[in-house]
Amino acid sequence: MADYERITDPTCDPVDLEQVKDFIRQDLDDEDTTISHLVRSAVVEIENFASIAMLNQSIKAQLNGPFGAGRYALPVGPVTTDASVTVAMLEPDGTITALDQNLWSIAQGRAPAIWIVDDATLPDLLSEETTTLIVTYTAGFGDDDRDVPADLRHAVLDQVAVTYENRGPNKLSRHQPSMSPHMLRIAQRYKRVTI
Repeated sequence: MADYERITDPTCDPVDLEQVKDFIRQDLDDEDTTISHLVRSAVVEIENFASIAMLNQSIKAQLNGPFGAGRYALPVGPVTTDASVTVAMLEPDGTITALDQNLWSIAQGRAPAIWIVDDATLPDLLSEETTTLIVTYTAGFGDDDRDVPADLRHAVLDQVAVTYENRGPNKLSRHQPSMSPHMLRIAQRYKRVTI
């Protein structure tokens, strides 16, 4: 799988504080900061486990060569039809050159990929092992928490509930899972299998 980094964060979380407090039956405001941290932690846990972006964020992936015509998987999905995508070639000498859009296309959806076009006249450098493609793209279900599928939002709520109930020293034994089984089951549906 490609090396990647999430270069922008979403502007909100898939669940709001009031939803979470309702779910965990917390009426007081004195733990709002702790609960907000637990929400962010649960979102990161699910996104990393399933290789997804719940809300739109920019991803910068580095794919290692050599390259020829074919499909090259991107590490984080989904990619929607209106996603911004740029592809550049990092040459062995450190030069970065934008790859002509006629040479590639994007496969959208939960398992996004870059297709190097079959009949294109590819630059010779693409066939070298030392060449890297840098793909910068937007991944996520949308900009708003309502764009995130309901089951993923529920997974966040469930994970927050587990960590909230078991916070503090020595609450979880080494035999108890630190991740909610319900969250794992839901996140597993979105996880891609790669070979």
